[in-house]
Amino acid sequence: MADIDAPELEEPGGKEAKEALTALVLKKKAYLDVDDLYVMDKYNRLIAIVYIRHNETHLLNVTYS
Repeated sequence: MADIDAPELEEPGGKEAKEALTALVLKKKAYLDVDDLYVMDKYNRLIAIVYIRHNETHLLNVTYS
């Protein structure tokens, strides 16, 4: 995810960060706004802002949840 500095899974807090994100987005349709400058990171992962449906008219930016 763009603008996120989260620990990797093997680092302290990595498992907790994954669990929190999973609880927020699991089984929900995600909408991606791909970064137009840095499309991929050094690990060849897509860089994007992630949104999920908040209600009928709004999306929730997962980055700032």
